[in-house]
Formats: sequence, C-alpha cells, structure tokens
Amino acid sequence: NDAAAKTFDIPIASDLLDEVDETVALALSNATGNATIVAPSAATLTITDDDATPTVSIGDVSLVEGNSGTTAFVFPVTLSAASGQTVTVGYSTANGSATTPADYAAASGTLTFVAGDASESVTVDVAGESIVEVDETFVVNLAGPTNATLADPQGTGYGIAGHDRGLVAAPDLDRAIGLDPGRGVQRLHRRMSQEG
Repeated sequence: NDAAAKTFDIPIASDLLDEVDETVALALSNATGNATIVAPSAATLTITDDDATPTVSIGDVSLVEGNSGTTAFVFPVTLSAASGQTVTVGYSTANGSATTPADYAAASGTLTFVAGDASESVTVDVAGESIVEVDETFVVNLAGPTNATLADPQGTGYGIAGHDRGLVAAPDLDRAIGLDPGRGVQRLHRRMSQEG
C-alpha cells in the first residue's frame, strides 16, 4: 500500500566534445502487484551539452618560392579541441605584396572537420621566378565558421626569394674585369652611385 512517489537514477557519461543536446526516451512497463500503468507513462530525458564551442585558427607559412615551377604552401588550420559536431569554415586568398596570378594561384573554398577531427589544411601554389626580387607575401583569410568561432582568422604566406640569384661574388667580378681584388666592387658601386 505504498503510494509514495518513487525516483530512479540514470548515470550520464561525461565527455569533452562540443555536441548537440541529446535525449533519452523513458517509459514505464511491466507493472506488478496489481498496479496499473496510467498516463503519463513516458517521458524524455534531455542531456544538455556543457562543453565549450571550439575555436578555429590558421597558421603562417614561410618557404623559398624556387626559381621555376610552383611550390605548395600548406597552411595548417586547426581547432582548439575536437568537436562532436561537423565544423566548417570558409577560406580565400588575398594579395599582399604578392599578386595573383603572377605570383600565386588564388584559392577559395570550404574546409570540413568531421566529428573528432581537429586538423585540416589549405594549399596554395606559389610560382617560382628566376628574376631577382624582394620577399613577397599574401594572406589566407578564414570566414563564416559553423559550430566553431574564429580565433586567428588570417594566415600569411611569406615567399622567400633566392637572394643569391643574379649576384656576382666580389672576387669573380674583379677577375671578370681584370682588376685587383676589391677594385671591381668599388668601380661598380661608384658607377651605380653616378647613375642613381
């Protein structure tokens, strides 16, 4: 004749994944002792997620661009923590001192991190050049994330030129023009100064 309300416990497993709220369907059944199950005989348990939304960042890349062909600049894109949800983020390149299409191939699209994945990448092809030039830069911007927020949304590509291209060592210059060591460089500097 115990008519008092009863309760029961359901253990909930904890994790560190950002995920959607989850539900468990509960239902009463198999009543004994001449008891009858009446409405409401079912309920829904909602497990509210309490994990932080991950952030997404892109790193910088610094490579020698080469004298010919193309060099792949691979930008790492990472989440602060793996997520229990699919995370997406858009990316696109933008000119710095380097310009497209002469210096690099423009790239844009969307990266997808499947649940549990925390690392992806963006690849940009940079053109090698045989002319003497200064180091050049371009950027890759992240935008429009889903199930994540932006932490570091811009990566810079540093294209390092081959600084020794087109240069002549001082002893070679001296011998080439028949002067004593050091005189060729002095004459070259003097001529450059006069022409400048």
